[in-house]
Amino acid sequence: HKEAAEDLRNICNLYFQKEDWNDAERFCKEALETADGLGDFQNAARDCRTLGAILKNKKDRTQIEDCYKKALEFSRKLKDAKEICIDHRLLGEVYMERGYTEKALEHFTEAFNISSQGNDPVEKAEDLRNLGNFHFQKNNPKEAEKLYKEALEFTLVSGDPISEAKDRTFLGNLYFKSERFDQ
Repeated sequence: HKEAAEDLRNICNLYFQKEDWNDAERFCKEALETADGLGDFQNAARDCRTLGAILKNKKDRTQIEDCYKKALEFSRKLKDAKEICIDHRLLGEVYMERGYTEKALEHFTEAFNISSQGNDPVEKAEDLRNLGNFHFQKNNPKEAEKLYKEALEFTLVSGDPISEAKDRTFLGNLYFKSERFDQ
């Protein structure tokens, strides 16, 4: 059964790459159902996230939140901090897109609280960046700048050039929007 679920997941991924969202969704749901039936919570959580991404690409925003909530439920069963962080970030993004800023802040803060207990500077930077984005969108540029700079500090420790580029881009955007061209 586990092999069948993996085959379904691989077929889903092929359709995903081809941007055939309907078939990707069908195979992803089958993989999810199989993983859930097997008690394979890790793959079930991942399938929920994939399903959320498929629905986002289909512009079907009605079920995305449910997918990420279900993923969080599976991740909690696993007691996997990294997976739980991912799900909180995704839920935070969904709520920001919908304008539910307080719910978004709850999830971004929870992700940061969890990642702060770990040793991965890239994860911490990502959560600080999300919190910075929240404050930037709420028109609180000083707090956003503080969080972006803190994220950059973690990124520089990690040596991750992609994260560094993100942090510097967010800072540059903040300075540009604030008309602080001397930075």
